[in-house]
Amino acid sequence: MRASNFEKVAAALASLKNPRRRSGRRGVGEDAAAFDNGEEITMKVRITADQARVLRGSGMDIEALAQAGAEKALKEAEVRAWKEANHEALEASNRWIEKHGTLAEQLGLI
Repeated sequence: MRASNFEKVAAALASLKNPRRRSGRRGVGEDAAAFDNGEEITMKVRITADQARVLRGSGMDIEALAQAGAEKALKEAEVRAWKEANHEALEASNRWIEKHGTLAEQLGLI
């Protein structure tokens, strides 16, 4: 189950537009149910017979691995989309710190 970068970003952006997903919280946080909206679909994932044997032999759940991979890809796409959307603000903040220093530097703590 390999998704192209375009598909990953499109999925992340679609999840950002989902009004049920917004909780009013701001900042960085890990939400284990961030991608769980109650709706599920069934997909086929192709792996080689050798991969399946190794995974089953080690007791790993192939479905759980696919779900974890999808969630990781979506989170990474969200991070990239956030960085792109906030690029100008981050650059402005970095320029301000280069000019004035950090608060700790201003207070003589560093």
